[in-house]
Amino acid sequence: MTWGGRSVVICNAGPEEADWLRALLSTGFHARAISIENEALGLLAGPSIDVAVFVGDPADSWQAALRGSVRSALRILVTPALSARAMLALTDEADLILPAPVEPEMLVTAVQVVLTAADYVGRFASTYRMSPRETSLVRLALAGMNNDEAAAAMGCTRATVSSFWNRIFRKTGATGQRDVFILLLKQQRGQSPTAGSRATPKAVDFATSHTGAIFPERSFRRAGS
Repeated sequence: MTWGGRSVVICNAGPEEADWLRALLSTGFHARAISIENEALGLLAGPSIDVAVFVGDPADSWQAALRGSVRSALRILVTPALSARAMLALTDEADLILPAPVEPEMLVTAVQVVLTAADYVGRFASTYRMSPRETSLVRLALAGMNNDEAAAAMGCTRATVSSFWNRIFRKTGATGQRDVFILLLKQQRGQSPTAGSRATPKAVDFATSHTGAIFPERSFRRAGS
């Protein structure tokens, strides 16, 4: 998989995270660090971010507000040591939880892993020859957006969103959004390494080789949620 064009934002980054930024940029990601709350809130609410990395105490009110503003990006939390209860409370808010400190190479691998695990939408879109805009619409719908919200995120009208859905239905043979999601889920399951497993082999390797890394189940069941 190529990483050019994939966008990563590091939120609440300090000087010590500068090496993360350099490592991501050298791998081909579009990466930036943000420490201004209003700018981060506006950016994370849109559809243009692929991965958001949150640094620091997850109980911090600013970070909690930022996590809550994310609509379509994958979320990685880099946190200090937390209790089992605290980790459990965060599993609905993250695609990957990493214990600090995190080396630059480890962060790059983590970003690649969550993107690979979530890219079943891209494979699905390729199978049915969907356009980039149609693919974006499917991603936004899976993130929980209705047609009005998707139209706002994509900068188009509700009628245009409906037109995109009609094209998707024709290409897939589906009669509605639910059928599209069922098709996507069936394809995702068919590509799983073992029956009943949703994690990609790379994700399993990462989780088992990096002590303390946690992949909440939501990372691998977004299409069925």
